[in-house]
Amino acid sequence: MEKSIDRFREIQSVYQPGPEAIAVLENTNCVSLIGPAATGKSTLLDAVVESEADFGNAIGFTTRPQRPNEADDAYNFLPHNEQTLSYLLEQVKQQRLVQFAVHPTTGYIYGTEAKSYQYPYSLMVMLSSAADDFSKLPFKSVQEICIVCEPEQWQKRVVGRMDDQADVMKRVDEAKLSLNWSLARGDQLIWLDNSSPDIDQTASDLAEVIRGNLQPDSANREVGQRLLDHLETIG
Repeated sequence: MEKSIDRFREIQSVYQPGPEAIAVLENTNCVSLIGPAATGKSTLLDAVVESEADFGNAIGFTTRPQRPNEADDAYNFLPHNEQTLSYLLEQVKQQRLVQFAVHPTTGYIYGTEAKSYQYPYSLMVMLSSAADDFSKLPFKSVQEICIVCEPEQWQKRVVGRMDDQADVMKRVDEAKLSLNWSLARGDQLIWLDNSSPDIDQTASDLAEVIRGNLQPDSANREVGQRLLDHLETIG
């Protein structure tokens, strides 16, 4: 399968969707939630779309395995095998996908189709490696929001979610990549601190930030830096 995965990597930065997909994107505000695993991105997304009628989850596909306790509709979960990769490469050839990305540490494929975007504000959890490609697509608007939390909160969430040490280290490597990328984005990116146990209030703040009715707290970037400093001590 490595040859197929390498082929995805080669195409990823130059891929362009076809006319049908572009027609859908032009009426969609794309909101990308970026950040380390275990900062609560999916939980926050679910809370926002439940309370805001014009916000929806842009459900994509992935070839990674479904995690324990992960909702069945979090992604369209596809088997990570040669048959699936061949099918997806054909979809790429026909320009039927909106975008796709290869996970930097696992090699799993993530992506979306035109049917993924059904709401005026379409939110998705996204790899930082895919965000540059999204910014080039003809959405009505694109917002990049990095979700972070204080290091002690992150540590508790990771310990409670992952038992395998090798998996934890993969997530640490992924988290460092994501935070370094986000910190380098400067003013192009919005930061949101998801440390509070009041997820409904944080979701409300996120919706108001997206609509432009609330100025994000500049201190949230410092939370991201503290989290990165903590991750650097792990490995």
